[in-house]
Amino acid sequence: MENKIKSFIYLDNDKMYSISSQLFGGLTEYILQDSKKTATEDDQQKKQAFSGKIMREIYQLEKGSSEKRFFHDYAYSLFEKELINRNLLCTIEDSGELGDMTNRQFVKVHGKAYFNDYRALKETFRQFNEIGSALGYIQCYGPMGEVLKQIDEAAKKTTDRNQKAKIKKQKSAVDGVFKNYLREQGLNVNDKFAENLVKIYEFGYKDMFTVHIPYMVSNIVFASILDREFLKEKEESLIAKYSRRTEIEFSIVGLLTQCGGEKAQINSDDSENSMKQASLNFTSIISNLEDTFNGRLGNEYIIDPIAIYREI
Repeated sequence: MENKIKSFIYLDNDKMYSISSQLFGGLTEYILQDSKKTATEDDQQKKQAFSGKIMREIYQLEKGSSEKRFFHDYAYSLFEKELINRNLLCTIEDSGELGDMTNRQFVKVHGKAYFNDYRALKETFRQFNEIGSALGYIQCYGPMGEVLKQIDEAAKKTTDRNQKAKIKKQKSAVDGVFKNYLREQGLNVNDKFAENLVKIYEFGYKDMFTVHIPYMVSNIVFASILDREFLKEKEESLIAKYSRRTEIEFSIVGLLTQCGGEKAQINSDDSENSMKQASLNFTSIISNLEDTFNGRLGNEYIIDPIAIYREI
């Protein structure tokens, strides 16, 4: 079957080349040497498509480290093909039971994905009441803000103290109605609640950007934490193009890191009164706290991603 074109949204070049160097014994050097040879050869195949000739000319103009950028995708194709040839890549289809995954290393999962940008969520919580107030104002008062405008104009025109007090009370009542509207519409939360929510997200999730692909048959979810450095475009652009819950199907290829196996245990010896033992005990406490945020769910498998792409 002819290889499909891959449109990458994520490619961890460092991880790919590190593993490739062990699979091929110098894959990167081979690719660059081969491409330079292809780029400088004479145009012997006159019948080749014009686009191919243009591509060779582009390669010929590239120099040094900048040339390497154009071969990451090509390198990945060789990398994945070699994993398949060696029966190292387990392709998971959305049909049938998964079975025991503990001995699986490299996996490929395909399906519709959803993205979760915790940094964006944290900033949303930080500004939640301000954004909610702005949205509520637009919904309540319209572009002219006639109600507030009339109250402000009345306050400016009168010099009577009693009348000013009545206008102030009227404005306060309008503000009260507005605040009630915000709360009813879920556009306002307690300031202290929002502040503490931001702290929790800062501690628990840092600035993580994650992707999940559900495996419908067994109600399993495959999840990956992405390094923003290896995204092919800005997170905001990615989500705007594909949506937070995508209609397009993506493939994740990576190393299975958590699938329900036993975790390492730290045996605490309370009789041992030392700083080292205290540190181990504290590590255990922190680990349990972190599991509250990032611990693997019962129906979740964690993949350390190498590449994410759509196939065309």
